[in-house]
Amino acid sequence: MRRRVIQDLHAQGMSYAQIAKEAGLTRGRIHQIRHTGPAPEGTFLGTGTITLATPLKQEATNARPVVAMEDVTAAKRLEDLARGFDLAMELEHVAIGGEINLNRPNAQAEPAPSQIDV
Repeated sequence: MRRRVIQDLHAQGMSYAQIAKEAGLTRGRIHQIRHTGPAPEGTFLGTGTITLATPLKQEATNARPVVAMEDVTAAKRLEDLARGFDLAMELEHVAIGGEINLNRPNAQAEPAPSQIDV
């Protein structure tokens, strides 16, 4: 949370020296908070390039693979969130059979609406 506040204040135009003075900390401590450990969003999204997979389903009329509108909407919201944290994003689809390798860094699978417990 401290890192995010420092980032927000800096983005608003404050220097790290000004932030340190206002917080009663040294510039070194501000630098340490800003650059130590993974970013808070990394807890959920990971670090580096994030891969978001949306499931394909078979269209009823043409039997071609499509993505459900709900999944497109959810994927877009996650993409916007990741890009808001300056994280790179790759999109891919889960085949109709459901096979996907989730044993890789930063893979986020968007569950099909039928798989979500409400």
